[in-house]
Amino acid sequence: MKEAVCVLLPFKDGYISVSRRNDDSKWGLPGGKVDAGETPVEAVVRELHEEIGLRLDQDSMSAVLCLTCYGDDGQQYLATTYIYNGNPTVESVDSLKPEKGLKISVLTESQLCDPDISPFAEYNAQVFKSIN
Repeated sequence: MKEAVCVLLPFKDGYISVSRRNDDSKWGLPGGKVDAGETPVEAVVRELHEEIGLRLDQDSMSAVLCLTCYGDDGQQYLATTYIYNGNPTVESVDSLKPEKGLKISVLTESQLCDPDISPFAEYNAQVFKSIN
């Protein structure tokens, strides 16, 4: 089974979120697929850097949920969600550098759990339930 990762990155009144590629009407948590030879935590650190231009220490990442789910491609994944426990030195999301085709914003828990906003709303609801 393929693996995927994402991260809850608390920021001010919400969580740093990324748009779906070339569709800024749908949002989710930063993350992606785990590459061959990579651990999930290495993948989440790499994905954060690729998607939002932020390098964070993997020692400040804690796994909060691991579930089997289906991706946009219909493929089944073992998805691990991490939460960043450190203090990212980010003044504003405008200082971050999104990957081409992505936008960055801060969304609340309720927005990330809204199926009109996030295609991963059901998964996100399980993530938030596991940390609350």
